[in-house]
Amino acid sequence: ALLSYYGQGELTLFDTVRFTGGLRWEDNDQRVETFKITGKKRESVVSTLKQLDMLPEASATWFISENQQLRLGYSETISRPDFRELSPAPFTDPSTNLETTGNPDLKQTSILNYDVRWEYYLSNTENVSAGFFWKDLTTPIEKVFVAGTAGLLTYQNTEFANIYGFEFEFLKELGFLTPELENFYIGGNYTWSESTVELTEENVEAQTANSGRGLQGHSPHVFNIQIGYDNSQWGTRATLLYNVAAERIVSVGLLGAPDKYEQPFNQLDFVASQQVNDWFSIKLRARNLWDDTVKVTQGAEITRSYRRGRDFSLSFNINF
Repeated sequence: ALLSYYGQGELTLFDTVRFTGGLRWEDNDQRVETFKITGKKRESVVSTLKQLDMLPEASATWFISENQQLRLGYSETISRPDFRELSPAPFTDPSTNLETTGNPDLKQTSILNYDVRWEYYLSNTENVSAGFFWKDLTTPIEKVFVAGTAGLLTYQNTEFANIYGFEFEFLKELGFLTPELENFYIGGNYTWSESTVELTEENVEAQTANSGRGLQGHSPHVFNIQIGYDNSQWGTRATLLYNVAAERIVSVGLLGAPDKYEQPFNQLDFVASQQVNDWFSIKLRARNLWDDTVKVTQGAEITRSYRRGRDFSLSFNINF
């Protein structure tokens, strides 16, 4: 059960500076009950996560000019383990295709977020922005191998982690090149970031060789680009999207074993929609057109290689 309240206020000074602040109050009571049968005996395992959190956020926006602004932000957020991560019952993780068991002793992750962002608007639909962010994570949750098992994964809390980096983003219409491209646009973003994990005493006993590593699941480089077509007169929209991320730790090694890394994976998606009339539209979605091979390495060896396959869908929407 989750009960929450939220309040927010806003103040503008001299028409050039706007302050926004708020507070979210959350009362979370999470309970997972699992049982196992040994012979004729049934044994229950109960996982509970009860937490009361006060989560503030504040931001300041300086309107430098009509088309340019600078924003500063601070917020506190949380990340809670889901039911599977709290249950000791094993399941096959679709992202790794390995048997995984939860951890009833997991704690939620508390996150402090700091960011500064500069934005420049070329027009109502075009923009360029650059930003810096910093995140402090207390007891982050990571996926690790279970010592002494043949590839069984579980979840654990580490002591602390931080992530910081820069992000660049743009969106530009292409009509300035030639009138034939007035309905086309290009956009994208690039993120460079770095993370560091501090281990608990229990973690260090099993992960001595991995001290000072990056956060599990974090990629230091992420790149996205899209080329789109938007013709409001015809009701036609289409977007081609490309994404790639640098290698990331998919599972942390134990007892001196190297971490497992997912290597860069190229993904190409396509989305198109057509508004037939005021009440009827059609949408086509195609995912992973490239169908690049996903490779997971441990040390110099490839431990897993597979393809995710392509996914196509066609939907019809009726608005009354």
